[in-house]
Amino acid sequence: MAKVVLLGDINVGKTTLINQFASGDGGKTQATVGTDFKSKTITIDGTQVNLQIWDTAGQEKHTSIGFAFYRGSNCCILTYDVGNNESFERLSFWKKNFLDQAAPQNPDQFPFVVCGNKTDKERVVAREVAEKWCADNGGLSYFETVATTNEGVNALFMETGKKAKAQAGKQDDDFMPTSLSGAAGAIKIDAKAEADAEEEQKKKKKKKCKC
Repeated sequence: MAKVVLLGDINVGKTTLINQFASGDGGKTQATVGTDFKSKTITIDGTQVNLQIWDTAGQEKHTSIGFAFYRGSNCCILTYDVGNNESFERLSFWKKNFLDQAAPQNPDQFPFVVCGNKTDKERVVAREVAEKWCADNGGLSYFETVATTNEGVNALFMETGKKAKAQAGKQDDDFMPTSLSGAAGAIKIDAKAEADAEEEQKKKKKKKCKC
């Protein structure tokens, strides 16, 4: 088994990417609250690999639970919307968030893949700009996709699967839940955690306010 986590801002298409790859469903989805995952068995270099793909909420208020579902990951897909420059600029935030929470043994060598989604829409982030960011951040693999039509999706996940399989062979055995309840209740956001996160966001906004 190899575990992959998708990170990125809300509404960049993480859930649609996963649904399209796992079940061929690229239809309209609702924003993810907390986390969810799907599995698909793929063949890599003649070997069958069960790819466990974790979908995460793209809001800052949910990042405090990162450790519970980042742990044991073998690869991370950083996702942004090519028509949303802010989602692109926050790739560094999500990369750092993952490394801080997951604390991989060799952070400089941990495999990341970058995905620019929604290329069927008007774009504001040029491919060259994204490729330069990938080069400046360790020579990361870069893919562009249209999750709703499956364009580029299989190529994205097959490359990710190769990197995850290779990384899984290097890592020591680590905790990897096989269900949402398998993380001792830490995976799903409960009402109290949600309320605490909302309150923290309000405090941050008050600090930023100059009025």
